[in-house]
Amino acid sequence: MLELRRSKLVIIVGCGLVVMGLSGCGSSSPVTMMPPPANLQLAYVANYLDNNISGYVIDSSSGNLKSTSSGPFPAGMGPFSIAVDPSAKFAYVANALSNNVSGYSIDSTTGTLTPLAGFPIPAGANPAGITVDPSGKFVYVAGYQSGDITGYTINTSSGVLAVIPNSPFPAASELIDVAIGTTGQFAYAAGQGGTLSAYTVDPQSGSLAEISGSPYPAGQSRVRCGLHLRASSFT
Repeated sequence: MLELRRSKLVIIVGCGLVVMGLSGCGSSSPVTMMPPPANLQLAYVANYLDNNISGYVIDSSSGNLKSTSSGPFPAGMGPFSIAVDPSAKFAYVANALSNNVSGYSIDSTTGTLTPLAGFPIPAGANPAGITVDPSGKFVYVAGYQSGDITGYTINTSSGVLAVIPNSPFPAASELIDVAIGTTGQFAYAAGQGGTLSAYTVDPQSGSLAEISGSPYPAGQSRVRCGLHLRASSFT
């Protein structure tokens, strides 16, 4: 069972937020910045208790939000986090209570999310953080209860995910987040028990290999919003 120790900055009814249309890019942290589709600025929120995704169009001048013309968009049980590929064509949601991942195509003119064929797909026990690597080739999901990282390859045409060979990859217990460095060479995973695991990423297969000396000590009760690898996310 997912028993998350959260900071005061995280609200359970909207614990996953992705923003598209701003400079830079990020993982499944509360604010993740992605390239804009057709110059449209969008924000999506994973609503944990409502089992759906809210979508908003961002006014580029004022920053005001307006709900997308359709939505909220159905998700699995307990959607915890959301990530978008670098091309802004696909969105993926980790559903913590149904132990799976939902996939959607993104309408570049309206922001509407349409479920992809073949989804949801299985993930680890209580999947929490989810991220897409900078190349747009791989998706990684942190399994909170299973203590591992499930990796997938992305079909860049259809958005369909296929499990990476030898996945899931071992990690710390109470794994809450996973993020990929800007070069795509390294992956890091935060455990609420006070560990930070580090991996090299095979650029061809997406397979993860733990770095010697990992895991490293970190403060306890790390939360999903605390793992950031892209300084541009703060500019």
